[in-house]
Amino acid sequence: MSTGPYREEPSGARYVCLVCFRHASVARGLCPKCEVDLLPLENADVREELRAEAERRMQGRMYGEYFGVSLAGFLVGLPALLLAGELVYIGVAMGIGWLGTRAYARLRPRSALALYAARKQRLELGQTAKVRGLPAPGQSTVDAADPEDLDLAATLRWLGVRVD
Repeated sequence: MSTGPYREEPSGARYVCLVCFRHASVARGLCPKCEVDLLPLENADVREELRAEAERRMQGRMYGEYFGVSLAGFLVGLPALLLAGELVYIGVAMGIGWLGTRAYARLRPRSALALYAARKQRLELGQTAKVRGLPAPGQSTVDAADPEDLDLAATLRWLGVRVD
């Protein structure tokens, strides 16, 4: 593609594969892995499908983090089983798991658990500014890690899409 003196070469992805979610391109063509047509990101349905895939993966990651932290809570609470019995053990282990998930979200602000905690807080506070595309009060920019915001470049990076 030739560029004139006032035109620049496109730098961001304009087309993406919605079969494997692994390939994007600045030009129309076929996905080298799936051999299907790349779809334009200008299409609202394509962007919605991309957001939905990112959301599915984010939820899977969140459940994995939650399971790991909860399992650690049950392992740390094992002494309560030996000292106080089964009911106390279950309560202690669940409490440690609950505290662990909150601590994990604070210690790892880019984690899926932290993302969902921030979403819950926004909903509880009734902050709808983010729905309109504006940053929520107290935030300087929209959270690029949140697929709900659909910052296309950040979402493509998070999904592991390779741009050619």
